Amino acid sequence: MKIITDGAEHHFLTFLEKLKANPAGWIACTFPFSRHLDHEDLVSRRAFIHSNLLRLQTESMAFIESFREKGQGLGHAFLYKFADNDVMLLCCPGNDAEQKKAREILESASAQFPHGFCDYGFLTKELYVYQKIADHKFVTMKRMAAYALLGDENVTGSLALRRKKRDEPLVMVVEDDRFTASYISSFLKEFDLVLARNGEEAVHKYIEYAPDAVFLDVHMPGMNGHQTLQAIKCADPEAFVVMLSVDTARSSILNASEHGAVSYLKKPFSRERVLNTLRLSPFIRESRGILPLHRG
Repeated sequence: MKIITDGAEHHFLTFLEKLKANPAGWIACTFPFSRHLDHEDLVSRRAFIHSNLLRLQTESMAFIESFREKGQGLGHAFLYKFADNDVMLLCCPGNDAEQKKAREILESASAQFPHGFCDYGFLTKELYVYQKIADHKFVTMKRMAAYALLGDENVTGSLALRRKKRDEPLVMVVEDDRFTASYISSFLKEFDLVLARNGEEAVHKYIEYAPDAVFLDVHMPGMNGHQTLQAIKCADPEAFVVMLSVDTARSSILNASEHGAVSYLKKPFSRERVLNTLRLSPFIRESRGILPLHRG
């Protein structure tokens, strides 16, 4: 059995591609340590992010060490530890003895989790499902990197200073739909712009650029808009964030307001609405040459 901890996402994706020709006999089992990680709880207590991530990693590595001992002699097997700390066994028992051993190992390992937590699959029937899982692991890899950044007080602590030192206003647009991103960007030609296609990328870019204002889409794959808002406010409680959505459900608006959004714009929106909302940002001053305030 080979244990893959470095670059597990890349190895897993590449190996699945090789198995396309003949996935027969290969089985998989996922041990979901990432289910122990609650996004809202994590970003609501920035001081504990590092310790919570370390605890999860320690649990995952201890599980792998235990698995290493039990899996001796199990040929044609890979044990992956992904960045989100999920562990996956991918194996192809070659005979009855190996099948029995694999079954015993999986039963013993699965018993450490609540009933129904561990997912089993046969690649002959579900190869496409696991290819989608492989793609998703690259998203969660970015999310874990974002959490690590949020927990670094030396990095987040400089946000206000970096924003203050900048000469020109900077606006970030977070939108997975290219048409909408282009649409709102066309209203903001007077500003320096930063674009992000998803929540994970938005957290990284917010911390990198310390923008004066953020326009954030609610409905995105991966880390959705509300989760991204929570993460940004975790990094910078003073962040000026405006939510964008076709959804005007009261629950969505209240959620955004409770987590610190300053406004909620319904799509489609006008140039005047965007600029008027933007002028509310305390970080964008009239002396910076912003267009006059429009009514409408």
